Amino acid sequence: MTVTFRPGVLIGPNGRGSVPVGDDLGYTTSQLAPPNHTLQVATIGAPGIGRQLTGIFLVPHTGGQARLAQGNGHGLRGVPPFGYGMQGATHFEDAPNGRYTATDPTGGFYVAGQIGPLHVSAPTPHSCVLSEWTWLADSVHLAYVTACTVPGSTPIRLRLTLQTVSIFAGAPVTLYRTVTSNPDPVDLALGYRCVACG
Repeated sequence: MTVTFRPGVLIGPNGRGSVPVGDDLGYTTSQLAPPNHTLQVATIGAPGIGRQLTGIFLVPHTGGQARLAQGNGHGLRGVPPFGYGMQGATHFEDAPNGRYTATDPTGGFYVAGQIGPLHVSAPTPHSCVLSEWTWLADSVHLAYVTACTVPGSTPIRLRLTLQTVSIFAGAPVTLYRTVTSNPDPVDLALGYRCVACG
């Protein structure tokens, strides 16, 4: 199967643009897609701007030209604004029921689908990042981990907090909290952001 993008979407001679990523693929009949088998393909900004989600594209499962479903032309060229639900987002994930797609922009989650777009707050205090997240099986809650540096700790220690939040309403609920020098004791999903990296 071959996926093509319209001219100007992928990195150009000036080094700006987007690149498709293989770790953000979704085979779906979900909210963004027409009622047939469709592949969702994500693009991220060119190297040098960090992992910035720039677009979510739809392409028939048999291949062909990808059509932009979420994002905008500015973001695809690697220049803000990146479009609704994309500013600071690292990736997307479809809900298990196929009705919603979430992204993780700065300050929480953006959920698109049968309920219309929603911003779900997931506050991250200073010196913290929303390091990993996933949908829960009920397709109503998102689970996520915030990682924060502990001031003055040597070696660097992290405060990891596992929380859930409903996409419909309510405040986040803390399920687990730990302080550790190991960033992996809470392994919820693939992590795209880190704190005190390097």
